[in-house]
Amino acid sequence: MRNFFRSLVFGLAAILVLTLSNLPANATSLTYNLTSIISGYDPVGTSPWIIVTIADAVTPNTVNVTVNTSNLTSNGQFITEIYLNSSVTLASGDFTSFSPNPASLTLCFPNSAQCRPDGDGNFNIKAGFTSANNADRFTAGETETFTITHSGLDATDFDLASITGGAHGTYMVAAHIQGIPNTAGGTCSTFIGAQNSLGTGTGSPDGPCSASVPEPSTLLLLGVGLILTGGIARRFTR
Repeated sequence: MRNFFRSLVFGLAAILVLTLSNLPANATSLTYNLTSIISGYDPVGTSPWIIVTIADAVTPNTVNVTVNTSNLTSNGQFITEIYLNSSVTLASGDFTSFSPNPASLTLCFPNSAQCRPDGDGNFNIKAGFTSANNADRFTAGETETFTITHSGLDATDFDLASITGGAHGTYMVAAHIQGIPNTAGGTCSTFIGAQNSLGTGTGSPDGPCSASVPEPSTLLLLGVGLILTGGIARRFTR
């Protein structure tokens, strides 16, 4: 019996050593809180509206990306774009395991306007998600995950700000949210970002999503129409 327990202890110790030896020597995890409005309206929910985590995986040369939207509290909201920066030039084949929603990739090495969230800051990676109202839509409350594998890659390669390209500064990560509801039954959209690991700023120039106010010209036409309608009604009542 004593020999059995001794063998068991040695076996468990060997498993532990083997597991630890497979972990990255200097595992890194970056967390970006998306709290800044780049343009558009405030999402419904609690800031940070989206949390993006980029962490070294157990497998060498691989990072895991997690996009958490649990702070978006309206089911009508959905995410159509996630923007990242990498100091390593990546290829589309380096991205795998998108779950639960498939994504299309736009890679901009060097940075280009194709990877620019509404004109602010040039990124080099854009993951696009469907806007169609089906099972593949990345909706509020979901957590999307995917992996990136490339020789020599680790999480520190994503500790990089976008190239200056707009009035609000540079960003580490950004996202596009659509379907923000308003009280009139319509919707708004917004681009949000993280300017550093903690996120800076809340709110937006446009404030909460609300029903659109008619332009002055629209009000004028409406007034003329009401006057004409009233005149015609009086003629028929004489």
